[in-house]
Amino acid sequence: MSNHLPKITIGMTSFYARETIARAIESALGQDYPNKEILIVDDCSEDDSVEVIRRAINGVSYARLIVHEKNTGFAGALNTIIANADGDFLVIFDDDDVSHPERLSRQLDRILRYEADYKTDLVLCHAARVQTYENGYERYEKTVGTDIGKAPNGSIMAERILTGNLGSYGSNIVGSCANCARMGRTEIFRKFGGFDSTMRRAEDTDFSIRFALAGGHFIGIADPLVHQTMTGGAEKSVDAEEIAETKVFKKHEAFLRNIGWHDFVRDWMAIRYAYFRNQWG
Repeated sequence: MSNHLPKITIGMTSFYARETIARAIESALGQDYPNKEILIVDDCSEDDSVEVIRRAINGVSYARLIVHEKNTGFAGALNTIIANADGDFLVIFDDDDVSHPERLSRQLDRILRYEADYKTDLVLCHAARVQTYENGYERYEKTVGTDIGKAPNGSIMAERILTGNLGSYGSNIVGSCANCARMGRTEIFRKFGGFDSTMRRAEDTDFSIRFALAGGHFIGIADPLVHQTMTGGAEKSVDAEEIAETKVFKKHEAFLRNIGWHDFVRDWMAIRYAYFRNQWG
């Protein structure tokens, strides 16, 4: 029976994840959707992450591990997954998150129903998340496109991501589009050239903008199907975030100029990061 269902690749990157990835893999193995593969790419970890992964997938016929000989960053590791995925659909799991057992089934069902209703396969589906911080604080992170009906799409969605302008969609266009909660047809990721491997942060934001500008639709599930662990690190510093956001801004300057938001976004970004530095250094 499962052979008649679309195959879903669970793509998971790993980098110094020895403490968390066994739990993440257990979450992938526990998905109730039958026709799946698990494809893990370790991005040249120098701890024993690879050994932990090998133990976790030992004897699992539908799980594979690729080990990078050189660190490429998160985007580069995702691109290796995209290039090697056998599934019709690709869903991204982080190496320190846990997904609800029905995540694959529910996101696939949402996509297939939307494709049938609106006659398009340019669809990405994101799930809401529960985020847990290092101090134990938890919060619900809404995702975009959870209302029934036509989802945010096209240049209006690109404008919302870059400027925050809600356009005519109201609250349905509010919410994040994080990689760790994303599913789409594998061909979509390939068609748009995967992720920008020169970016160490905000590669998911850049992909979403490019997808939106090509007419892509953003649908969502309001239930938090991902439990996300929020961690710190140098790659998430104020400086790193500003570098990443500036790169996104520069890549899409022409669009911002065309819609009349260029100077506002530039100036607001400068104000925000000046404030962040004053607060957190």
